[in-house]
Amino acid sequence: MKMKIQIGIVALAFFVLIYGAVQILEMPTMILPSWFILILLVGVVFSVATGIAFLIKTLLKSDWNLFTFTVIIMAVFCIGYLALTYKPSCKIVVDANYTGEAKLFVSKHGMNNEDKVILNRYGVGYISKEKFDKGFYPIVIQGGKDITKKIQEYRKNTFTSTSLNQKSFDYLSFDIPGKSDIPMKSVDDLIKLDAVDTTLAQE
Repeated sequence: MKMKIQIGIVALAFFVLIYGAVQILEMPTMILPSWFILILLVGVVFSVATGIAFLIKTLLKSDWNLFTFTVIIMAVFCIGYLALTYKPSCKIVVDANYTGEAKLFVSKHGMNNEDKVILNRYGVGYISKEKFDKGFYPIVIQGGKDITKKIQEYRKNTFTSTSLNQKSFDYLSFDIPGKSDIPMKSVDDLIKLDAVDTTLAQE
């Protein structure tokens, strides 16, 4: 009976760990690739969990397998990590024919409750300061298709223009894959084209 309970607990813990691993792998990252972060976390958490499991097993004088305690503690760590790193999702809608760099400028008008951002034909949209600082889980839709997994990385940037009285704008950028014959436009170019609403973007 005890063995069946252990097997059930381990199976449940493994389900939690697999779910957590999938979430980490799908998590957009700024610098390190998600697979590297996952390997690093697994190594550290396994080492710490094994040590804690040994102490618990010794203190409780339990006949349960050490591996059972280790997996349970790893699952608890996983749940805690997912809870602490939880970020709201935000749907980003891109024009079906757009390729190149997309830019999400920080808006001075809040937009904290916005869960959908529609980019204009220049790939420009707006997000809240909170989303820029704390992050969010992007769901990128192009032509009705989810292309989130095709996005390689997300970058935080600050643009300062000397030609516009030293105005400064923070924005998040990422690349929409695909071939394009249109040269990439700088933020200064976009402002001159009125593609960026400088009354909306936060200075």
